[in-house]
Amino acid sequence: MRVTLIHGQSHRESSYHLGQILAKKIAQAEDIEEIFLPADFKEFCCGCANCFIKGEETCPHYQQVKQVLDKIDRAQTLIFTTPVYAMRTSGGMKTLLDHLSYQFMVHRPSELSFKRQAVVIATGAGGGMRSACKDISTSLFHWGTARTYTYKMASASTTWQNVKEDKKKRAEMDLSGMAKTIIDRSFAPVPRVPVKLWFHLCRLVIPKMGNDCDMNYWRDKGWLDKKRPWPVIALGDRIKSGWESVTFKFSELTKKKVASQEAVSKNLQK
Repeated sequence: MRVTLIHGQSHRESSYHLGQILAKKIAQAEDIEEIFLPADFKEFCCGCANCFIKGEETCPHYQQVKQVLDKIDRAQTLIFTTPVYAMRTSGGMKTLLDHLSYQFMVHRPSELSFKRQAVVIATGAGGGMRSACKDISTSLFHWGTARTYTYKMASASTTWQNVKEDKKKRAEMDLSGMAKTIIDRSFAPVPRVPVKLWFHLCRLVIPKMGNDCDMNYWRDKGWLDKKRPWPVIALGDRIKSGWESVTFKFSELTKKKVASQEAVSKNLQK
Protein backbone atom coordinates (compact mmCIF):
# COMPACT_ATOMS: atom_id res chain seq x y z
CA MET A 1 0.00 0.00 0.00
CA ARG A 2 1.33 3.44 -0.95
CA VAL A 3 1.00 6.13 1.72
CA THR A 4 1.58 9.87 1.62
CA LEU A 5 1.98 11.80 4.86
CA ILE A 6 1.02 15.48 4.75
CA HIS A 7 2.46 17.22 7.80
CA GLY A 8 0.99 20.57 8.76
CA GLN A 9 4.30 21.53 10.33
CA SER A 10 7.99 21.29 9.56
CA HIS A 11 9.11 20.37 13.07
CA ARG A 12 8.91 16.74 14.16
CA GLU A 13 6.98 16.47 17.38
CA SER A 14 3.78 14.71 18.54
CA SER A 15 1.59 14.79 15.42
CA TYR A 16 4.58 13.88 13.23
CA HIS A 17 5.46 10.86 15.38
CA LEU A 18 1.86 9.59 15.50
CA GLY A 19 1.69 9.83 11.71
CA GLN A 20 4.93 7.87 11.43
CA ILE A 21 3.66 5.15 13.78
CA LEU A 22 0.51 4.66 11.71
CA ALA A 23 2.26 4.83 8.33
CA LYS A 24 4.75 2.13 9.30
CA LYS A 25 1.92 -0.16 10.37
CA ILE A 26 0.23 -0.08 6.97
CA ALA A 27 3.09 0.36 4.49
CA GLN A 28 6.71 -0.49 3.82
CA ALA A 29 9.28 2.30 4.17
CA GLU A 30 9.85 2.49 0.40
CA ASP A 31 6.10 3.04 -0.15
CA ILE A 32 5.87 6.08 2.15
CA GLU A 33 6.22 9.65 0.88
CA GLU A 34 6.08 12.83 2.96
CA ILE A 35 5.10 16.46 2.50
CA PHE A 36 6.10 19.06 5.08
CA LEU A 37 4.20 22.32 5.28
CA PRO A 38 5.05 25.10 4.81
CA ALA A 39 8.54 23.91 3.78
CA ASP A 40 7.24 22.09 0.67
CA PHE A 41 4.52 24.59 -0.21
CA LYS A 42 4.59 28.23 0.86
CA GLU A 43 2.18 30.05 -1.45
CA PHE A 44 -1.03 31.66 -0.19
CA CYS A 45 -4.17 31.44 -2.32
CA CYS A 46 -4.75 34.88 -3.84
CA GLY A 47 -8.46 34.29 -4.58
CA CYS A 48 -8.22 34.76 -8.35
CA ALA A 49 -10.73 31.89 -8.91
CA ASN A 50 -8.83 30.81 -12.04
CA CYS A 51 -8.78 27.20 -10.85
CA PHE A 52 -12.59 27.16 -10.65
CA ILE A 53 -13.38 28.98 -13.88
CA LYS A 54 -10.46 28.36 -16.27
CA GLY A 55 -8.85 25.21 -14.86
CA GLU A 56 -6.26 24.38 -12.22
CA GLU A 57 -3.40 24.84 -14.73
CA THR A 58 -4.13 28.59 -14.73
CA CYS A 59 -3.45 28.95 -11.00
CA PRO A 60 -0.41 31.25 -10.54
CA HIS A 61 1.05 28.62 -8.20
CA TYR A 62 0.19 25.59 -10.35
CA GLN A 63 3.74 24.22 -10.66
CA GLN A 64 4.19 24.19 -6.87
CA VAL A 65 0.72 22.70 -6.36
CA LYS A 66 1.41 19.98 -8.93
CA GLN A 67 4.56 18.83 -7.12
CA VAL A 68 2.50 18.24 -3.97
CA LEU A 69 -0.45 16.80 -5.86
CA ASP A 70 1.74 14.23 -7.63
CA LYS A 71 2.66 12.74 -4.25
CA ILE A 72 -0.98 12.77 -3.16
CA ASP A 73 -2.12 11.07 -6.37
CA ARG A 74 0.38 8.24 -5.94
CA ALA A 75 -1.09 7.30 -2.56
CA GLN A 76 -3.78 4.80 -1.71
CA THR A 77 -3.97 6.20 1.81
CA LEU A 78 -3.34 9.77 2.94
CA ILE A 79 -2.30 10.65 6.48
CA PHE A 80 -2.69 14.29 7.49
CA THR A 81 -0.96 15.38 10.70
CA THR A 82 -1.38 18.77 12.31
CA PRO A 83 -0.61 20.45 15.61
CA VAL A 84 -3.32 22.71 17.02
CA TYR A 85 -2.61 26.36 16.24
CA ALA A 86 -5.07 28.90 17.71
CA MET A 87 -7.59 26.07 18.25
CA ARG A 88 -7.57 25.08 14.54
CA THR A 89 -5.33 23.37 11.99
CA SER A 90 -1.98 24.91 11.08
CA GLY A 91 -1.74 27.77 8.61
CA GLY A 92 0.45 25.70 6.31
CA MET A 93 -2.20 22.98 6.08
CA LYS A 94 -4.98 25.49 5.45
CA THR A 95 -2.95 27.10 2.65
CA LEU A 96 -2.61 23.77 0.85
CA LEU A 97 -6.30 22.91 1.28
CA ASP A 98 -7.26 26.32 -0.15
CA HIS A 99 -5.32 25.55 -3.32
CA LEU A 100 -6.99 22.15 -3.71
CA SER A 101 -10.60 23.28 -3.26
CA TYR A 102 -11.15 23.07 -7.02
CA GLN A 103 -11.23 19.31 -6.38
CA PHE A 104 -14.44 19.61 -4.36
CA MET A 105 -17.27 17.50 -5.76
CA VAL A 106 -19.17 20.63 -6.71
CA HIS A 107 -16.30 21.41 -9.10
CA ARG A 108 -13.87 18.76 -10.42
CA PRO A 109 -13.14 15.96 -7.94
CA SER A 110 -10.31 13.55 -8.65
CA GLU A 111 -11.53 10.06 -9.45
CA LEU A 112 -8.75 8.74 -7.21
CA SER A 113 -10.33 10.26 -4.10
CA PHE A 114 -13.35 7.97 -4.30
CA LYS A 115 -11.08 4.92 -4.03
CA ARG A 116 -8.83 6.26 -1.29
CA GLN A 117 -8.79 6.24 2.51
CA ALA A 118 -7.49 9.09 4.65
CA VAL A 119 -6.55 9.68 8.27
CA VAL A 120 -6.45 13.01 10.09
CA ILE A 121 -4.28 13.20 13.21
CA ALA A 122 -4.34 16.27 15.44
CA THR A 123 -2.40 16.84 18.64
CA GLY A 124 -2.41 19.71 21.07
CA ALA A 125 -1.03 20.46 24.51
CA GLY A 126 -4.59 21.18 25.66
CA GLY A 127 -7.64 21.40 23.39
CA GLY A 128 -8.70 22.25 19.84
CA MET A 129 -8.01 18.84 18.32
CA ARG A 130 -11.62 18.32 17.23
CA SER A 131 -11.71 21.64 15.36
CA ALA A 132 -8.31 21.00 13.79
CA CYS A 133 -9.46 17.59 12.54
CA LYS A 134 -12.68 19.05 11.19
CA ASP A 135 -10.81 21.67 9.15
CA ILE A 136 -9.11 18.87 7.22
CA SER A 137 -11.85 16.22 7.21
CA THR A 138 -14.31 18.76 5.73
CA SER A 139 -12.08 19.11 2.67
CA LEU A 140 -11.64 15.34 2.47
CA PHE A 141 -15.41 14.84 2.45
CA HIS A 142 -15.86 17.35 -0.37
CA TRP A 143 -13.02 15.70 -2.31
CA GLY A 144 -15.11 12.52 -2.23
CA THR A 145 -12.68 10.53 -0.07
CA ALA A 146 -14.03 7.02 0.39
CA ARG A 147 -13.22 6.68 4.11
CA THR A 148 -11.85 9.23 6.57
CA TYR A 149 -10.68 8.41 10.09
CA THR A 150 -9.61 10.86 12.78
CA TYR A 151 -7.32 10.55 15.78
CA LYS A 152 -6.96 13.19 18.46
CA MET A 153 -4.47 13.30 21.32
CA ALA A 154 -4.09 15.84 24.10
CA SER A 155 -0.34 15.52 24.53
CA ALA A 156 -0.04 17.86 27.55
CA SER A 157 3.34 18.78 26.10
CA THR A 158 4.83 20.76 23.22
CA THR A 159 7.47 18.07 22.57
CA TRP A 160 7.15 14.34 21.87
CA GLN A 161 9.99 13.58 24.24
CA ASN A 162 8.00 14.91 27.20
CA VAL A 163 4.73 13.14 26.38
CA LYS A 164 3.97 10.62 29.13
CA GLU A 165 4.72 6.99 28.31
CA ASP A 166 1.19 5.83 29.10
CA LYS A 167 -0.16 8.27 26.48
CA LYS A 168 2.33 6.94 23.92
CA LYS A 169 1.38 3.32 24.68
CA ARG A 170 -2.32 4.11 24.40
CA ALA A 171 -1.73 5.86 21.08
CA GLU A 172 0.25 2.85 19.83
CA MET A 173 -2.67 0.54 20.66
CA ASP A 174 -5.27 2.84 19.13
CA LEU A 175 -3.30 3.29 15.92
CA SER A 176 -2.73 -0.48 15.65
CA GLY A 177 -6.50 -0.95 15.62
CA MET A 178 -6.94 1.80 13.06
CA ALA A 179 -4.21 0.30 10.87
CA LYS A 180 -6.00 -3.05 10.83
CA THR A 181 -9.24 -1.38 9.73
CA ILE A 182 -7.46 0.49 6.94
CA ILE A 183 -5.76 -2.67 5.70
CA ASP A 184 -9.02 -4.66 5.84
CA ARG A 185 -10.76 -2.04 3.67
CA SER A 186 -7.87 -1.37 1.32
CA PHE A 187 -8.82 -3.96 -1.32
CA ALA A 188 -11.71 -1.81 -2.62
CA PRO A 189 -12.78 1.05 -0.34
CA VAL A 190 -16.25 2.28 -1.23
CA PRO A 191 -17.41 5.81 -0.30
CA ARG A 192 -19.77 6.16 2.64
CA VAL A 193 -23.42 6.95 1.94
CA PRO A 194 -23.14 10.72 2.74
CA VAL A 195 -20.35 11.05 0.16
CA LYS A 196 -22.41 9.28 -2.49
CA LEU A 197 -25.48 11.40 -1.72
CA TRP A 198 -23.48 14.62 -2.02
CA PHE A 199 -22.00 13.39 -5.31
CA HIS A 200 -25.50 12.80 -6.71
CA LEU A 201 -26.65 16.24 -5.52
CA CYS A 202 -23.64 17.85 -7.22
CA ARG A 203 -24.45 15.82 -10.33
CA LEU A 204 -27.85 17.53 -10.47
CA VAL A 205 -26.43 21.00 -9.79
CA ILE A 206 -23.41 21.00 -12.13
CA PRO A 207 -25.44 21.46 -15.39
CA LYS A 208 -27.23 24.46 -13.86
CA MET A 209 -24.18 26.33 -12.52
CA GLY A 210 -23.02 27.69 -15.87
CA ASN A 211 -19.36 26.76 -15.32
CA ASP A 212 -18.17 25.23 -18.60
CA CYS A 213 -14.91 24.01 -17.05
CA ASP A 214 -16.75 21.92 -14.45
CA MET A 215 -19.50 20.87 -16.86
CA ASN A 216 -17.05 19.58 -19.47
CA TYR A 217 -15.08 17.70 -16.81
CA TRP A 218 -18.16 15.87 -15.53
CA ARG A 219 -19.36 15.13 -19.05
CA ASP A 220 -15.97 13.73 -20.11
CA LYS A 221 -15.90 11.49 -17.01
CA GLY A 222 -19.37 10.17 -17.88
CA TRP A 223 -20.67 11.08 -14.42
CA LEU A 224 -23.65 12.99 -15.80
CA ASP A 225 -24.80 9.67 -17.25
CA LYS A 226 -24.57 6.29 -15.51
CA LYS A 227 -20.84 6.08 -14.85
CA ARG A 228 -19.65 6.55 -11.25
CA PRO A 229 -16.15 7.26 -9.85
CA TRP A 230 -16.21 4.56 -7.19
CA PRO A 231 -15.64 0.84 -7.77
CA VAL A 232 -18.81 -1.17 -8.30
CA ILE A 233 -18.63 -4.44 -6.40
CA ALA A 234 -21.03 -7.27 -7.22
CA LEU A 235 -23.44 -8.21 -4.42
CA GLY A 236 -22.03 -11.74 -4.26
CA ASP A 237 -18.50 -10.38 -3.77
CA ARG A 238 -19.71 -8.03 -1.05
CA ILE A 239 -21.37 -10.88 0.83
CA LYS A 240 -18.27 -13.05 0.43
CA SER A 241 -15.98 -10.25 1.63
CA GLY A 242 -18.24 -9.53 4.61
CA TRP A 243 -18.36 -13.19 5.57
CA GLU A 244 -14.58 -13.54 5.32
CA SER A 245 -14.16 -10.48 7.54
CA VAL A 246 -16.54 -11.88 10.15
CA THR A 247 -14.89 -15.32 10.20
CA PHE A 248 -11.43 -13.74 10.43
CA LYS A 249 -12.44 -11.60 13.40
CA PHE A 250 -14.10 -14.61 15.09
CA SER A 251 -10.93 -16.63 14.53
CA GLU A 252 -8.79 -13.85 16.05
CA LEU A 253 -11.08 -13.62 19.09
CA THR A 254 -10.94 -17.39 19.54
CA LYS A 255 -7.14 -17.36 19.43
CA LYS A 256 -7.00 -14.58 22.03
CA LYS A 257 -9.44 -16.45 24.27
CA VAL A 258 -7.43 -19.68 24.02
CA ALA A 259 -4.18 -17.80 24.71
CA SER A 260 -5.76 -16.13 27.74
CA GLN A 261 -7.03 -19.44 29.11
CA GLU A 262 -3.59 -21.02 28.64
CA ALA A 263 -1.96 -18.13 30.47
CA VAL A 264 -4.40 -18.50 33.38
CA SER A 265 -3.81 -22.26 33.45
CA LYS A 266 -0.03 -21.79 33.62
CA ASN A 267 -0.37 -19.29 36.45
CA LEU A 268 -2.55 -21.71 38.42
CA GLN A 269 -0.01 -24.51 37.93
CA LYS A 270 2.71 -22.29 39.36
